[in-house]
Amino acid sequence: MPFSPFVAAVILTGIQCGPSDQEIAGGVLIAAPVALALGWLFFRSLAAAVRRHSTEPAWDQRPVRAAIAASAIVAVATAIALSKTGAGKAAVPALWVYSASYLAILAVVWLAWARFDPGRAFTWAWLPVTVLQLVPAALVAANVMPADWVGVLWIWPGYFGLVTLVVVAVAWMEARRPRGGPPAP
Repeated sequence: MPFSPFVAAVILTGIQCGPSDQEIAGGVLIAAPVALALGWLFFRSLAAAVRRHSTEPAWDQRPVRAAIAASAIVAVATAIALSKTGAGKAAVPALWVYSASYLAILAVVWLAWARFDPGRAFTWAWLPVTVLQLVPAALVAANVMPADWVGVLWIWPGYFGLVTLVVVAVAWMEARRPRGGPPAP
């Protein structure tokens, strides 16, 4: 197959295919409230399953609700600040890809936390995941740091939803596992 003049033009001119790092990070920040809300709904369903089989303490939802509200404010500010860069267009695929990765990591962190401190797993397991993924997104969106590693943090953990399905299923099985003591009323 002969070498295409179009391929040569792309190589020589350095035309960028796809969104820039700043647009991807902005898309993640814009999609973050939806990902956090999905995580909150996931935790609500897990908490309901756990309550049927144990007497574990109630879940304090105030911290995660405050985080969802704060991320919504950041999302609006990001959308306004990056409106000329195209970050809004990157938010649509980020809803799927980033949300899948967020839920996959969230489920793994919850599983580990629930083993050692089940009383606080629902209340705080979201925090390290959110910080791990959104602080770098804010730094990349602000052009403070490069983002050669975005796949490792925002794409591959959820692998477009495939890993998420497996990890969420394991978390569901763990939540439904009978524990000592009578079920909560």
